[in-house]
Amino acid sequence: MTTKTNSRKPDVSSKRPARKRSRPQSITQTSPITIGGGSVTIDFDHGWFKRNNPLKPKQYWNPNDLIEKLWIVDEYGHKTHIPEADRWSTITIHCINDHDSLDDSPIKVTCFPLGLEFEGSEYPYNSRTKVHLCSYRKMTTVEVNEKVVFVAKKGQCRIDIDDPNSNRPGRHFRATTSARRARG
Repeated sequence: MTTKTNSRKPDVSSKRPARKRSRPQSITQTSPITIGGGSVTIDFDHGWFKRNNPLKPKQYWNPNDLIEKLWIVDEYGHKTHIPEADRWSTITIHCINDHDSLDDSPIKVTCFPLGLEFEGSEYPYNSRTKVHLCSYRKMTTVEVNEKVVFVAKKGQCRIDIDDPNSNRPGRHFRATTSARRARG
C-alpha cells in the first residue's frame, strides 16, 4: 500500500499579512499644558490655545476646551492625580525669583474654558525650543481654588494638565527639558 504525499510545501515567504484599513477620524487633536518647575517652562500648543480672549488679553485659551485631569509629578518622578481640579476650578502655580523670594509671578489656569494666563515679559517665548521659559524662577506651590495642593522642593516638579482629547492617538507632545529632569 502506497500513500501519496504532497511534496509541495506552501511558500510562506510569498504571503503578505493582510493590511487593516483604517477610517479617517474626525477627532480634534489637542495637546496638554505642561509646566516644568526647576527653570520654569510653559509648554502648550499655540495653534490650539490662542491669545484672543477679549476679557483677558494676557490669556492663552480655547473657548471650547476644558480640563480633564491635573497631574503633578514630584522630584522623584511620582505622578499624582489631583481630583480637586474640576471644570469650575482655577489653578494657580506660584513661581518665585531665585534671588528675591517675595517676587512671585504666578501662572493661572482656568479649567473651563481651558486656558492659561501669565506675564509674557516674565516668561518669554523661545522660538528655538517652542516653549515659554524663565531660567531664574522656580515653582514653589500649586493651589486649586486658593487651597494649596502641592509644595515643590527646590522647584523640581512638573505639572501636566490634560484635556479630554489628550490621550487620543496621534496627539503631539513635546517634553521640555525641565519635564525630562523631573521624570528622573
